[in-house]
Amino acid sequence: AEGPTLANIAVTLGILGDPASVDLLIDFVQRGSGQLSREAYAARTSAVMALGYLVNVSSDARALKYLQDSADPQAWDRRSVAWGSPFGQSPADRNQQLAEVAVLGLALTGKPEAAATLRQLAARKDAGPSGDRVAQVASDALKEHEIVARDGLSAYYKRRLEIPGRRR
Repeated sequence: AEGPTLANIAVTLGILGDPASVDLLIDFVQRGSGQLSREAYAARTSAVMALGYLVNVSSDARALKYLQDSADPQAWDRRSVAWGSPFGQSPADRNQQLAEVAVLGLALTGKPEAAATLRQLAARKDAGPSGDRVAQVASDALKEHEIVARDGLSAYYKRRLEIPGRRR
């Protein structure tokens, strides 16, 4: 029944920063099977990103480790994720998409440990096509991470809203 609002619920749980939400978010991301709708997929990826918000607020070590591990596309197979992305043809495509979302979640943390992971990922330019994509996303995410670490999430989002020509 909450389908249309699940993505917002996940993000809200992350922004609130309560470590008690970590298991709930992780379970939500990993459970289920079959081909997801766009709405359900958005909710799952929002839950991954929400862990970045949660780490920013609470410094939760489990959530940070989950994001760090999740930046490896093979992590999703090791976790036996059984649902399919509506945007990919294969589990490998889904894994790639989830790894990239995890990298973006790491940027939101603003934590030094996340920056170290992003630097390692960005340096892996010779890891094949999927490694190249993760490396590029990590390189871009590292720049955003630096802003979050320096200015905080509120200032980061305020700055993004003030970009000339950007619609609000």
